[in-house]
Amino acid sequence: MFSAIRFREIHEKFVELGLESPFDEEWRSRWKEIPAEPISTSIDISEFSDVRRDALLAHATQVDPKSRFWFGLPPR
Repeated sequence: MFSAIRFREIHEKFVELGLESPFDEEWRSRWKEIPAEPISTSIDISEFSDVRRDALLAHATQVDPKSRFWFGLPPR
């Protein structure tokens, strides 16, 4: 589940790294519409981020391999 907080953190990391964020002003204006429901569970999947990336890239007809949203940040 994506939360407004997660979107903001991703956007801020793009800015911090000097990269163009996939979240333009129109995108960011929609975050206030996302309910601030508490997330009850968080699972650390950092060990599997390379698997996630490879799996998404294997489905290029469903996930644009040039998408800044999915692949704009460095894998680390």
